[in-house]
Amino acid sequence: MGCTGIEIGDLRRKIVIERRVTTPDGMGGNTSTWSADPADGVWAALRNLTGTERWEAHRVMPGNLIRVYVRW
Repeated sequence: MGCTGIEIGDLRRKIVIERRVTTPDGMGGNTSTWSADPADGVWAALRNLTGTERWEAHRVMPGNLIRVYVRW
């Protein structure tokens, strides 16, 4: 067990990490898009830290703060 208390069996959620990719648009400018890196995602453990709701513009706005653990 490491210092975070996460074991390999806790990594049971598949998440996608995205990287911004800048490509030339052929007219002298650039276009930014997002691409998955790695393409098939990584296994991760998710821990909920907080969960809140607030009223904004006459509707409920939920908010969650989540810590994500992945293997290095």
